[in-house]
Amino acid sequence: MKSIGQAEILSLARNFMECRILLSGAELDLFTLLAPKPLSAQEVADRTRVTLRGITILLDALSALGLLTKQEGTYQCSPSISSLLSADAPGTILPWVLHMASVWKRWTELTGMVQGLPTERKTGASERDLRDLKSFLLAPCT
Repeated sequence: MKSIGQAEILSLARNFMECRILLSGAELDLFTLLAPKPLSAQEVADRTRVTLRGITILLDALSALGLLTKQEGTYQCSPSISSLLSADAPGTILPWVLHMASVWKRWTELTGMVQGLPTERKTGASERDLRDLKSFLLAPCT
């Protein structure tokens, strides 16, 4: 059996942060928005109807992960990333990433489900459920 130490456990405990940054960028469709040309954080905030502070933090985090480039106060999605994450790209994996965002929401209830607590899942199809289903159906098989 492989021995797991403190560093591995702490790394495992914080791995969700990078994933959540990617998923939030996908949910806000930032990769499609920033594929054609660089935009400032204010322009992105205006187009996505989010707060300037929040979007700046997210854009900087996406840049730190190498998913966006930041230059002279503007952000852009490189062609290699936009070919994968832009909704307009023929070989996009964005639907799969959006499906993973949907799965994320369900997995956040894991502890409660194990404890036998009721979940937040509602019956009936909401607009969000239909978007999640569309993402699942459009996700490429891998």
